[in-house]
Amino acid sequence: MKIGHRKSIDIDMFCSVNFDGPLLAQHLINQYNAEIKRVKSNYVSGNIGVVAFHFICHNYPEIKPIEQIEGIRMMSVDDISAMKINAIVNSGQRVKDFIDIYYLLKIMSLKEILDNYCLKYPDVNTSMAKSSLSYHADIDLNVPVMLMDKTLKWKNIADCILLSVKNLH
Repeated sequence: MKIGHRKSIDIDMFCSVNFDGPLLAQHLINQYNAEIKRVKSNYVSGNIGVVAFHFICHNYPEIKPIEQIEGIRMMSVDDISAMKINAIVNSGQRVKDFIDIYYLLKIMSLKEILDNYCLKYPDVNTSMAKSSLSYHADIDLNVPVMLMDKTLKWKNIADCILLSVKNLH
């Protein structure tokens, strides 16, 4: 992720227009010898060598323009924060999403993150987002995450997020 707190295990590539998943999958196989794991309209996932990838159509407005960092196009932190909340609301099982929120809270408030969530996804309910951030029973804590800070513990992450939610009220 762009704030540098962990090593990513995959590359997520988002676009805001529909695409032909099977056609893209065939291109990736032919050009890059990709191993395709899942294909459907507007979605392809797999591996090229040891690098896992996901191509995803995400038809939601950008909060801020795409940034170019060292020749790589990246979404803004505002967009990433909104998408992380969306991932937690829709799944709530991936520890990396909560870790990412913990680090985002170091550079922006939970109010700003939730405001971004509402900007990107206009029909959402922030009460559901706050509940999802506070519910940790479904998180798989056994999935390894390559954190730069090896001393960080789950309790610190959970406490920080819960306190941020509590302080919103």
